[in-house]
Amino acid sequence: MKFGKVLLIGIVVVMLLFVGLCVSGYVWLNRYLAGEEFRTKVSQGVSSALGVQGQFQPFRWSGLSVYSPGFDATGGATSSIDRLSLHELHADIALTAALHGKVEIHLLQIGQVLLSLKEVPPPPAGAATPTPTESKSGTSSSSSPSVRLDTIQVDTVNMTWPRELGGGGSLAGLRLVLKSGDNQTWNAEGTNGTLAVALLPQLQVTQFTLRLNAGRLYLTRSEFRNGGKGSVTASGEVGLGAFPDIDLQFNVSAFPLTPLLPEDWKPKLNGDLDSTLRLTRAGTADALWKIEGKASLAGATLQGMPFQSLLALALQNPLYKNMKFQTASVDYTIGPDRREARNITLESQGCLRVEEGQIADDVTNGDALVGVLKLGVPPANLSLIPGARTQVFTEERGDYVWTPVIIGGTVSDVKEDLTGRLTAAAFSAIGDGVQKGANSVIDGAQKVLNNLFK
Repeated sequence: MKFGKVLLIGIVVVMLLFVGLCVSGYVWLNRYLAGEEFRTKVSQGVSSALGVQGQFQPFRWSGLSVYSPGFDATGGATSSIDRLSLHELHADIALTAALHGKVEIHLLQIGQVLLSLKEVPPPPAGAATPTPTESKSGTSSSSSPSVRLDTIQVDTVNMTWPRELGGGGSLAGLRLVLKSGDNQTWNAEGTNGTLAVALLPQLQVTQFTLRLNAGRLYLTRSEFRNGGKGSVTASGEVGLGAFPDIDLQFNVSAFPLTPLLPEDWKPKLNGDLDSTLRLTRAGTADALWKIEGKASLAGATLQGMPFQSLLALALQNPLYKNMKFQTASVDYTIGPDRREARNITLESQGCLRVEEGQIADDVTNGDALVGVLKLGVPPANLSLIPGARTQVFTEERGDYVWTPVIIGGTVSDVKEDLTGRLTAAAFSAIGDGVQKGANSVIDGAQKVLNNLFK
């Protein structure tokens, strides 16, 4: 009996000691997790992983649930991140992991992410290029706690990047969910939001799926729409190093051309754009981005240009006032310093046809234009312009007569040599006609005089 009482008392004492230890451990753990040491270590770990210098705002704990008003960071000189802000962070820490000095979070909720990227300037001559293993936060990752995240849910992502990175753009209002996978892989899916990239206007995000792995971002499936008409799909990959490389492919389908045009062109040119294009940039310090692609217009029309009214009047053909193009296609290359259009082909039946067009715009030289194209016109349309058929449009092929046209000037003040050649040909033809008329009069008068003096 005594042994039973002793055993029972012993069990009670052990239980009380265990409870005491748990309470003490819980109190110590809460103090540690709410303290500056833990917040500093977590800040250093996140900063090191992202390659930035940042700090969490004070943690507020309720049991093992933690809340922070935000995390604010800036990128260093060799980081492509300019600024990063995370707002309204909430997470639940797994107890078993916390007891072993680890941070395990099944769900991290973030209210808003604000991210701006920047172009990284080339390093000075002879300077060593930072390696991916270097910690840009200035603290060794070995001093950071072990952190495991299963799912990150972001209510709103707002992101911008400069013109030097793929032509510039923004992503706003995106809802993003990231889930961790094997080998430090993250899979992300975005919904809602708007995207504006390079030459395109704002697009609605229909679906947006990507994967992050080994310092690279892979865009696996995406679709964006321009309201109710026109869509853009994209795929490819982007490096996340100091000098990110880019290789993205886009497919544009039935996209209205009007939103892409300068304001003064919007009421004049219309049509639906189809295009395949590729955006690339090498992963080196001095690399420039480049867009290459092919494009065509369906249902294209051109109206309201001053030369159209002049052509309609001079050629007595009203089709020139509102030209409808059955064919409109081009190959193009766009970069920060130069834009090129090649293999330009246009046809408005009854009005004109353009073939073998080549035009380049030198952005670094005041948007200077250099180009040449072949212009074909139905022969009957030239009957009212003296000399056009005999001196300018001298090549006969198919349903048109052809002449080369040289393009110059600038984007805002386009020059061409056709008008000058047509004017010179007209004066020449008129002069020849006058000369022939005068010679006929002189010959007639000479005959009359000869007859009189016989």
